[in-house]
Amino acid sequence: MNFLKTNFAGTQTSHNPLELANLTFADLIGFIGVGLIILTYFLSQVEKMDIKKPLYPALNALGAMMILYSLIFNFNAASVVIEVFWVIISLIGFILAIRRR
Repeated sequence: MNFLKTNFAGTQTSHNPLELANLTFADLIGFIGVGLIILTYFLSQVEKMDIKKPLYPALNALGAMMILYSLIFNFNAASVVIEVFWVIISLIGFILAIRRR
């Protein structure tokens, strides 16, 4: 099976699904971070995680930091900006949750 495709520039690129799964360590860390953020948001929406407890903002901050780590190796300015704000806001939420205890 031929997975080579010709792009607009006339060069051939591979669309082999096995090559697409060839993740770096930084990619893996980033995807785990994405998973943490999605999981915490999902759990909050189905009322299985209390957003006022420290675990929610802590997992959000951790997920955002993991995404930031991956962005060191594959930089994207807009993604860095959103993740920096995600970390800052999550840390504020974490501090407030700890103070409520």
